[in-house]
Amino acid sequence: MVFDYKKWQSVSTTAVADVMETPLMLSAALRPLDMASKIVGQAFTVQLQWNHVGFLWKAIASAQAGDVLVITGCRDQLAYMGDIMAGAAQKRAIQGVIMNGCIRDSQSIHQSQFPVFSLGYTPQAAPIGESIGKMNVPVMLGPVQICPGDILVGDNDGIIAIPRKIADEVLMQAAHKEEKDEQRKAVLQDDSGLMNFLKEKMR
Repeated sequence: MVFDYKKWQSVSTTAVADVMETPLMLSAALRPLDMASKIVGQAFTVQLQWNHVGFLWKAIASAQAGDVLVITGCRDQLAYMGDIMAGAAQKRAIQGVIMNGCIRDSQSIHQSQFPVFSLGYTPQAAPIGESIGKMNVPVMLGPVQICPGDILVGDNDGIIAIPRKIADEVLMQAAHKEEKDEQRKAVLQDDSGLMNFLKEKMR
């Protein structure tokens, strides 16, 4: 079944976190290249070995439209993706990249509006090495295990993983939460509505 990532575009990470009993939050050290970008898709996991970046080309060729590349096994002082590789991923309709390493060519990637969450930027590339690694296996990204097909939602507030088996229910509840929040914001625009809200919160 093809993942319809567009249904998640209007749902924020805060709404998802609020409705999940135990939110699976990825490390706050993973930050978006573009603060206005949003990443939504199903996890296509990549486990690099020996810090060799060559395996990523195989992963880009294997991933499907709507996938998010979740890349582990990086060294945080090396760049594992530049604008050429990011452009190839974008051309394949991959929805973005999350990695526990750095990128380079950051200005060019930023201009392309391709969502990338990483630990930072550096001009030094990781070695190409051999095309060795694993794809579509459970991986650990910090304290969170991510399985192939899990749903990932990321924005300026962070990244949250949703196990696929509960994704539909989380989406429904998060969308409802967004709707209620918008109604509350509308009420707060009125002076009497604001005072009534404050009185209720002070009880």
